[in-house]
Amino acid sequence: MLGVSYEEGTAVHLDLSYRSTTAMLDNPKTDPAEFRRMVAHDADFFFRLLLLCPTLRILLTSGPIVGETRGRPEGLFGFLFATAPRHGFKMVKDQDLWRLWHELTSREFVVHDADTQDEKCPTCRVVKNLHENRDILRAHLPAAR
Repeated sequence: MLGVSYEEGTAVHLDLSYRSTTAMLDNPKTDPAEFRRMVAHDADFFFRLLLLCPTLRILLTSGPIVGETRGRPEGLFGFLFATAPRHGFKMVKDQDLWRLWHELTSREFVVHDADTQDEKCPTCRVVKNLHENRDILRAHLPAAR
């Protein structure tokens, strides 16, 4: 829908944490506070990685992460928003989109929450969201199609 693909090397999937978030959220034996600490530690590497991706333009976020309040889930977008300042980034609202701006390098990335809460199927949520927002997102890609 956005005119990018894994096959052409114009899209990539990155996990903030390599741990299975849904399994961690649903497993009663999981310590939510410990899982949250692990994810926060993983975010250190994630934010460093962003600066090593010279052609990165848009980050699409989706899915849950263990929240700070009693382990209840929060969205990945909100987690990045709250965590960004600790890594030298600011989240800045620009018309209809959010931008993640790095203070030292002035690099910026469009950040879009690709989650649609009213759909049960995770894939359906992302597809519906990208379909609804495809024009504005395409406009921020180098080779907008």
